[in-house]
Parts: sequence; structure tokens; C-alpha cells
Amino acid sequence: MDNIIDVGRLGQIIKRNVLLMTLLGIAAGGIAYGIATHVMQPQYRATVALLVNRKTTSGQQGVQLGDQQADVQLIQTYKDILTRPIILNDAIKRLELPTKVEKVPRLPAKHMTDAFGQTVEITAAQPAQYKWRASKYVDSHLTSKQLVRMVNVSSLTNSQVFSINVDASNPTAARDIANAIADTFQAKILDIMAVSNVSIFSRATRPTEPAAPNKQLMVLVGLVAGVGLGLVIGVIRELTDRTIKTETFMTDELGLTNLGTITGIGRLKERRVMLNEQGVSRIKQRI
Repeated sequence: MDNIIDVGRLGQIIKRNVLLMTLLGIAAGGIAYGIATHVMQPQYRATVALLVNRKTTSGQQGVQLGDQQADVQLIQTYKDILTRPIILNDAIKRLELPTKVEKVPRLPAKHMTDAFGQTVEITAAQPAQYKWRASKYVDSHLTSKQLVRMVNVSSLTNSQVFSINVDASNPTAARDIANAIADTFQAKILDIMAVSNVSIFSRATRPTEPAAPNKQLMVLVGLVAGVGLGLVIGVIRELTDRTIKTETFMTDELGLTNLGTITGIGRLKERRVMLNEQGVSRIKQRI
């Protein structure tokens, strides 16, 4: 009847509902794992790092520190420019360009030593042969709005390096898009801001493991949510339980007089009794 739950009462609620909390936690964790494995599409992240550092000559060493601080402050501007259509649209065009692939590898020249100890060329070197291959992104219909949702730019405090992160369902596409955006930004920033202090520090590679969803985290969240739901159900049961559990509630709260206490009576064994002297039959009597 008391709606106030203290620590001791909460412990009793947990003890009485530990089985329910455990079952709900396992069920919710299993559901979260199933969703992460079979429902959510894995996302792969490719990252390309860019360095902001203007070139200085030997006579400009005194202002180098000031230039570095200016470059760090420019990163925030660069991060904003990177997600604009002026960069993303050109990156899409770069992705749609045909690529030059090696058709026949280069063959080195073969030599031998003759009887006079001189090196003689037997076969001349053959240059590599290339061909142009149409881009696989020609019919992808990529738009700058789609790329904005895929691109994330990050940087550390007081660092001259910032990263372009691209999340895509295809690991190869994530790598190609990240490198295309970096190449486009490096080429166009000179025209946009009349500076040439951006260089590609580390190009993106093809990711092998998905970055999302985080299965371990989702299972943990599901487990905690299931246990919490079981606890909430237990608390609701406790608060809505109107049964009288102590005799002090009747005397102190309701003002009734305690006339006595009846202890619990267990089930009596069945007894066989003779009905009368004629011994006609026997019956079972239950008290």
C-alpha cells in the first residue's frame, strides 16, 4: 500500500523479479544482435588525411610559427568548404572519368655475358601497355546531397591534419569517393582561397571491416534495456499491489483492532471414517 520505494524495498523488488529481468535482458540482447546482423546494412568507412602547411623559405623561419597557427584556424573554413556542392559536384565528375589501367605489364630488358666478359642485351625492354576503362560510377547517379550524408570531416585540436571520412555500403566506393573529394579539394582550394597549403598526407585505402553497426554496443544496449524493462515491470507491480502485507498497517493506518492471528493451515490428509455400525461403505472426508 505504501508507494514510497526505498533502497531496501528496491532490493526486494530486484530479488523477486531477477528471473524476469534476466529473461528480458537475454531476449532484448538477442533481438539487438539479430537486427545488427540481418536487418541493418553494414557501413564501411574510408579515411583520407590532408595536411595544412604552407611552404616557407629559409628567410621566413621567423614567421613559421605564426603561419602554423593561421593554418590551424583555416581548417574550420576548409571543413565547411569540403561539404559544399562546389567541391562535391566536381568530385562526382572526377569519379565518372574513365580510368587508365595497365593492360600488359612492363617487361625489363634481358642481358647476358659473352665469352669476353661483356654484357650483351638479348631482348630489349618493352614498355607497359595501358587501356582506358569506363568508370563504374557513370550510371551511379550520385548527387551532392547524397555525398553530404556520406561525408564527415574531423580534426584534432591544434593539429594541422584533418581527415575526410566517407561511409558507404560498398568498401570500394567509400575509398574512391574519399580520394576523389581529397583530390578535388586540393586542386580547387587554390582558386577558391588563393592558397596552396593543402597536401594529401595519407590516401584512403579499401576498408576490410565494417565500421557500423557496432554489434557489441547494440547487444549491450539491448541487454541493459531488457533488464531495465524487467525492473520497471517489477516496480509497477509493486506500486499497484493493493494487498495487505503487515498487520501494523491495519492497526496503525486503518485504526482497526487486532483480534488475533490465524496461522497458515496446510492441506490435511484424507481420512477414512466408518459411517455406521452396519459398515455399509466408506467415504473420504476433507477438513
